[in-house]
Amino acid sequence: MQKKILSIGKFIGAVAVVLSLTACASRENFDSTMLSLVGKNRAEVFALLGAPSTDYNLSGYNYLVYQQAELGVAGAPPMITGQSSGGAFHEGAEGQTYYKKWCQTTFMLQNGIVKSYQAKGNNCRR
Repeated sequence: MQKKILSIGKFIGAVAVVLSLTACASRENFDSTMLSLVGKNRAEVFALLGAPSTDYNLSGYNYLVYQQAELGVAGAPPMITGQSSGGAFHEGAEGQTYYKKWCQTTFMLQNGIVKSYQAKGNNCRR
């Protein structure tokens, strides 16, 4: 009986650790991380976030756009992950609830230095 209690205690401890780690992901942490990139150069953005989904120049500025999206059925693993934007939850076939999590972050650079960033979506978390 003591072994079962101990292993249940270990299981509860492991669940608590996982929950505490996922609880750390927040919009505040995301904004703090993105804000820390303002004033940094392009290479530093790439080092932290990897290559952007889109990279374009317009009116003397360079824009780096990072997009992530996940589409799935509530209670099941994601069906589709990739680059997109928009959406939230909607009803599917036979009463299933589908969801779409997304985040689009755009950095504006001038002379290779991040001047500002903008993020939109329902899943901008870090």
